[in-house]
Amino acid sequence: SFGPVFHFSPKMSLPPIKNFATTAIHAGQPPDPRTGAVIVPISLATTFYQESPGKHSGYEYGRSGNPTRCAFEDLYGGTGRLLNRVVVNFGITTTMVDFTKPELIEKAIIPGKTKFLWMESPTNPLLKVVDIAAVAAVAQRHGIALVVDNTFLSPYFQRPLALGATIVMHSISKYINGHSDVIGGVLCTNDEAMHTRLKFLQNAMGGVLPPFDCFLASRGLKTLALRMREHERNAFM
Repeated sequence: SFGPVFHFSPKMSLPPIKNFATTAIHAGQPPDPRTGAVIVPISLATTFYQESPGKHSGYEYGRSGNPTRCAFEDLYGGTGRLLNRVVVNFGITTTMVDFTKPELIEKAIIPGKTKFLWMESPTNPLLKVVDIAAVAAVAQRHGIALVVDNTFLSPYFQRPLALGATIVMHSISKYINGHSDVIGGVLCTNDEAMHTRLKFLQNAMGGVLPPFDCFLASRGLKTLALRMREHERNAFM
């Protein structure tokens, strides 16, 4: 339940989303206009045709966009390595805080320097639960972002954005993909400005998932609801 604070009432489960399974199967994946295929084809192209410089059909270069990836967007970083071996080299420091105690989070925030809070609930591997809404309230009072790692519950059982989070991270290697053949992750946000910033960084830095991995993860997403319901049923046996 300890999470980093970056300087520079458990509401774990919500009612199931209406038509979750149908949405997971069809959202963002209309039939192919040329062939009618109902599964998004794997596009391995890195360069796309332009009638003239900057005039294209929506795709120009593999780093900035790919038809298969657009059906399954990605961004990911190993949290421990990122904090201890990467961001520290850029003058960014972190403070570890027990997120089950919002008053400790308040004390750890440095006005003008703390940029965001990062937490996971349930935690890996001890499965401790944090009140996301309570932590979000602290972040909002200080005008900083809250990032929640939602890997262990998946969007089927928990939706941190609805509880006040700014960004939600999922390791798609786990439940979302569900077949142990993809390494990757996603960042989700309902903040348009944050989305624009993340897309810029994705394009500038090239942190993108290969088209084939996107295809595999999209396949896994189609059975997420079925698998999570079975996990739940098995847990209560």
